[in-house]
Amino acid sequence: DCEAACYDCLLSYYNQRDHTLLDRHLIKDLLITIMDSQIVASPEAKPRGEHLQELLNLCQSDLERQWLESVEENGYSLPTNAQPLIEICHTRPDFLYEHEHVVIYVDGPHHDYPDRQQRDALNTECLENLGYTVLRFGLFNEWDEIFTNNTYVFGKKS
Repeated sequence: DCEAACYDCLLSYYNQRDHTLLDRHLIKDLLITIMDSQIVASPEAKPRGEHLQELLNLCQSDLERQWLESVEENGYSLPTNAQPLIEICHTRPDFLYEHEHVVIYVDGPHHDYPDRQQRDALNTECLENLGYTVLRFGLFNEWDEIFTNNTYVFGKKS
């Protein structure tokens, strides 16, 4: 019985002044378009592409850039920041997911040496004592597993 709008769908006492404007058929094409859309969010108030470029500019190694490119290619959430200094722990993680309280290190081969591993362990302990989760991305073939096991940080692969 409803042609444009009725009290079972759009009309109410509170929108009486708009009753002549309401027509559920007028929005159909827009809703179909929106239904097939995909949202690409940024952790900042700026567009995702701009935020990604800022993160890439802050990278200090090709491996870090490769990690960010992997994040982007797979549709994962971007980190909030790159190279933030956490003074109390005397460390500068490669990336930070601020809201999730997660720091990311992308470790190259120089992290295989015992003295570097000891320093990394001390940094990890300090960060964990502050409530951070520390994720270390080492060998490239392990990255997918780390992303998959931490969807609360990265989201799901698109």
